[in-house]
Amino acid sequence: MLARHVTDPVPPIRTVRRVPAALEEVALRALAKTPADRWPSARAFADALERAATADAERPTVAAAPWWRSRVAQASALAALVLVAVSVGQLVSTSAGRAPRAMSLAIVPFSFEGTPEKLVYADGLANDLVVGLVRENLRVSDPARMEQFRGSSLDPVMIGDSLGVDAILSATVRVAGNAIGVFARLTDVKDGELLWAEQFAGELETDGKLADPSTIVRDLNERILISLLPRLGNRAGQPPRGLGTDDARAYEEYQHGIRALRDVRLGGASLAQRHFELALARDPAFADAWIGLATALDQLLQLSSQAPTSLISRLQEALARASSLDSLHPDLILLRARTRLMFDFDQAGYDREMIRGIRRYANNASLHFGYGQDLHIIGLPDSGIAEVRRAVALEPNHPFRVGYLGSALAATGRADEARVYIDRALAMDSTLWLSWLDRAVLASHAGRPDEAERFAARALDLQANSPWMVGWYLQCAGAATPGTRQRIYEQLLQSAQSGATYVQRVFLAHSHLAMGQTARALDELEASLRVRDRDLFASLGWGVFEQLRGEPRYERVLDAVGLGPAIRRSRGGSDTLQRGICRTSG
Repeated sequence: MLARHVTDPVPPIRTVRRVPAALEEVALRALAKTPADRWPSARAFADALERAATADAERPTVAAAPWWRSRVAQASALAALVLVAVSVGQLVSTSAGRAPRAMSLAIVPFSFEGTPEKLVYADGLANDLVVGLVRENLRVSDPARMEQFRGSSLDPVMIGDSLGVDAILSATVRVAGNAIGVFARLTDVKDGELLWAEQFAGELETDGKLADPSTIVRDLNERILISLLPRLGNRAGQPPRGLGTDDARAYEEYQHGIRALRDVRLGGASLAQRHFELALARDPAFADAWIGLATALDQLLQLSSQAPTSLISRLQEALARASSLDSLHPDLILLRARTRLMFDFDQAGYDREMIRGIRRYANNASLHFGYGQDLHIIGLPDSGIAEVRRAVALEPNHPFRVGYLGSALAATGRADEARVYIDRALAMDSTLWLSWLDRAVLASHAGRPDEAERFAARALDLQANSPWMVGWYLQCAGAATPGTRQRIYEQLLQSAQSGATYVQRVFLAHSHLAMGQTARALDELEASLRVRDRDLFASLGWGVFEQLRGEPRYERVLDAVGLGPAIRRSRGGSDTLQRGICRTSG
C-alpha cells in the first residue's frame, strides 16, 4: 500500500463530488507526488484558488451559486481530495453514462512522471489508443494536431473548444521502480464534467524478467479500451489487438520514429526513416514499423529530398509488407490507395480501396478528406466537395481541411461560399499559406491584381523554401515587378541545378510556364512523367497546365496518367472553370 502511494496517480476530485475543472487542476497540483510539481508557496496556492473560483463565476448558465464558491467550501473540497488521495489504491470509475453514441473526442499527449527514457510508455499508450478507437469507428480528432498541447496547463474544456470535439481523453502515466500506473479520464467539453475515469496498474518486471515496453503498453491499452468503449456507446468486449513487437529495442526505435514524424520538415522525415529501419532490422514482423516507414518515405517524396525513382519502390515494398501483416490498419488504407493513384495511375484500384476503407471507418475524417481531394483531381469535383464536407462535419475546427474546402469551392466557381471557408480557416490559423494563396486566386479572378500579388507574397513568405510555392507565386503575382519575378524564378533554377536537393520536375514545369517558357515547361513535364514525380498527378488534375490545352505533348501526358478524358470533359471555355488557378501573366 505504501508503494502505491508513491507510484499511483491522484484520482480526480469529481469522482467524489461535483467540482469545476479549474478548481480540480489547482487542487491536483497541490497533491502532486513530486514536490517540485506542487505550488511553490501557500500564497501561490491561495491565489490560484481565488482565480479558479473567479473564472468559474464568469461562466454562463449558472442558475445559483454552487457549493464550492465559498472559501469554506473550497477547504472542504481540499479535504475531500485528501481523503481520495489516501484511498488512491482503490479503483476509480464514475457511474455517469451520459456519453452519446456520436461523441467526438481528442486524445491529448499524456502527462508523464518518471525518468526520460520511460517516456516511451506514455507516448506509446496514447498512440495505441488513437488507433484502437479509430478501429472501433469512433470520431477521433487528428493526432497530428495534438502535439501543440503537450505539457499544456490548459483546461480540457478550453482544449476541446479549440478542437471542436465533445470530449477530451487525458491521462497521467507514472513509472517508478518496477511499477507503472495510469490514471485515465474522459472530460465532457460542454460542462467540464467527468464522464469516465479509471486507474490502471502494471509491473515492468515479472518473475525477475523485464517485460518489453510494447507488451506492457498493449496490455494497458486493451484494459483501457475494454473499460472505456461502453462509455462511448460502443459494444463491450475485446477490442482488436494490434500487431506489435516483443523486442524492447525495436519498440523504442519505433516510438523515436513516431516522434520524429511530428517534425514535418525534411530532417524529421529522414530521421524517422532511420528509426523505423532500425526497428525493422530487429523485428521484420513489426507491422506498425512498416506503416511508419511507409509514412516517412511518403513524406520524403513530398519534401523532394531525392529523385522519386529511388524511393517509390521502397515505399511500395513497405506498404506490401505492412498490408500482409495488418491490412485494415486505418493509417494504411489512404496511403496504400494514394500510392496506387499517384505512381501507378490506377484509378479503379484506388477507388475500390477507398470505398472499402470508408465503409469500414465511416467516422474517419482523414479518409473522407483524402478521398474528397482525390475525387476532385480525377474530375469529379462535386463528389469531392461532398466528401470534404463530410470530413469538415466530422472535425469542424480543423483549419487546413476547412481551408481546403474553400479551395475546392473556388476551383468550381463558387467564390462567395469559398471566401467564407477560407476566411474561417485563416481565423483559426493565420499561417495557412494555402489559404492565402486561395485569396490570391480569388482576387486574380476578380480582376484585382495588386491584391492578388499581396496575398501571393504572404503565401510565399510562409512557404519560402517550397519549389511548389514558387510556381504558384509566379502565376498569381502578376502585378509583381519583372525584376522580382525573375529573381525568384532564377533562385528556383539555381536550387535545382545545385543538386543539393531534388526539385520535382513538375514544379520546374509550372515555373517555366508562369514565365512564358512554354517549350521548357513541356520538356520538364515529360521528364516529370518519366521519373513519376509525386505531385505530377495532382498538378495535372488541378489544371495547373491547362494553358497548354491542345498542345499534343501536353495531351499525351494527360493520357499517360489517365486524366485526359476527365480534363477534356471539364473544359467549357470559361477561364473561371480552370480549376480555380490564377490567370497566368506569361
